[in-house]
Amino acid sequence: MGGLAPNSNTDSYLLGKDIVPAMVGGSNGEFSAIVPLRLFGHDTVFLLERSSKDFPDMHALIMHTYNSDNADVRVDHLGLHKALCVLMGWNYSKPPDNSKAYQFLPADEAGANQDDLIMWPPMVIIHNTITGKGKDGRLEGLGNRAMDSKVRDIAAYISFVFLEYTRIMGHKVLHLILSEACNNRLVYSIFFCKFVIVNYYLAISHRKSQIQDLGFVGGKSKSLYGRDGHLGITLVKFGGDQSGLKEAMRLAEHFEKDNRGHKAWGRIQPLTFDRDDEKNPNLVKVDRSGEKNRILYGYLATVADLYKVDFETRKKVMIESLQEHKASM
Repeated sequence: MGGLAPNSNTDSYLLGKDIVPAMVGGSNGEFSAIVPLRLFGHDTVFLLERSSKDFPDMHALIMHTYNSDNADVRVDHLGLHKALCVLMGWNYSKPPDNSKAYQFLPADEAGANQDDLIMWPPMVIIHNTITGKGKDGRLEGLGNRAMDSKVRDIAAYISFVFLEYTRIMGHKVLHLILSEACNNRLVYSIFFCKFVIVNYYLAISHRKSQIQDLGFVGGKSKSLYGRDGHLGITLVKFGGDQSGLKEAMRLAEHFEKDNRGHKAWGRIQPLTFDRDDEKNPNLVKVDRSGEKNRILYGYLATVADLYKVDFETRKKVMIESLQEHKASM
C-alpha cells in the first residue's frame, strides 16, 4: 500500500496514490505530480509516488505532525497537521489518537474547510465548453480566444447590471430627498436641491469609473484537451495578487448567482458527450434566432479540483487559504 515518507532534502512529504486520489495524474515516472502547499503559515511540497516505507497511511503522518517533540519545528508541524486534516475532511481541532475519532466530521463542515483551500494563483473552472465532434470523431470545444471573449461579455453584463441598479436606486433616493425638501419648505430649498443634484451626478460619475474595476482584465483562458479532444473544461487564470483574487471571486459569484455554480454542475453534468445534450435545457439554450449556445457553469478552483486541471497547471499551483486572503483585503 502506498504511503507517506518525509523527504530528507526538503520540507516535503511523499503521498501514496491511495491517500489523495484527487491529486493523481500525469506521467508514468517516479512521481505523478508535485503539489506545493502553503497553508496556515507552513510551506510544504507533496510528491505523489507509488509506494513508501515510512508512514504507512495518513493517520501515521498526522500522529507524527501533531506529537512532534522538536521545539524548532513544533509550530510548522502543527500547521501541517491542520492542513492534512482539512485535505482529508477530518477534524483538525480534535487531538488525534489511535481511536481515530478525529476522522469524523460532518460533511458540511468538511466541505466548508476544503472550499477554503483554493488554487493559487486563483482560477475559475468553467464547464460545458464542448461544441460538438469534428469529422475525425474528436471532440471540439471553445478555444482560448473564444473563451476570453465570453468572459469579457460576462464582465460587460455585470457592469451594465451594476450601473443600472445604481442609476435606478439613485433616482429613487433623489426623488425622496427633493420631495422631503419641498414638503418641509426649507428656507434654502433651491440651494439645497442644487446641492443634492450636483452631488448625485458626481456620485454617478464616480460609479461609472468604478465600472472599470468590475471587469476581468487579468483573466486568461486555457482550454483543456485529452486523447479524445476537447474535455469541455476551460481554466480562467488570474493574477496572483489581491486584484486577481477579486476578479476570480467576481466571476465565480456571477455563475453562483445564476445557479450555475459548483453544486449546479454536479447535479446535471453528463458523464460523456452525447448529441442529445443539445436537447437538454440545462446544457444548451436556443436564442430568438434559433442559434444554440452552451450554458456555461463555473466556480473557484479548490484543492478538491486538482485532478480536473492539466498536469502542467497542477505542478505550478499553490494551495492557499481563501479566508486568510480575504482578511488581508
